[in-house]
Amino acid sequence: MNYLGLDDVVMIAASVLRVKPEVLLRTSRINSAESAVHAPGASFGGTEFHPGFKRKIGVLGYRLVRNHPFPDGNKRVAFLAMVEMAERNDASWNEPADDPDGIESAEMMLAAAAGDIDEATFVAWVKTRVS
Repeated sequence: MNYLGLDDVVMIAASVLRVKPEVLLRTSRINSAESAVHAPGASFGGTEFHPGFKRKIGVLGYRLVRNHPFPDGNKRVAFLAMVEMAERNDASWNEPADDPDGIESAEMMLAAAAGDIDEATFVAWVKTRVS
């Protein structure tokens, strides 16, 4: 399993926000980003808290968007982090054929950020998008 590290997420955020990573490290709640990055691989006593590859991707995205670690762009960063994690593990993010522009994805990211959906609902949706 190839997880994203904090440095990966900071680089994604720097690209999204068009700022240097060093600026983000000074102006962001990095501990919140770090918490989100470590959540997919969390375990205790040899038992994974989030078993399953697709679930791990969903947990990463949901935690990033809900933790709101960056001054702006958290939904975009969370979405791109999920896509990156899928691709690093030889999977793909797939928009439905009837929504090639990703409107559904944008709506789901907005709903997660607003707290209108819970993590389980978000993860279930992610599972339908990763192959």
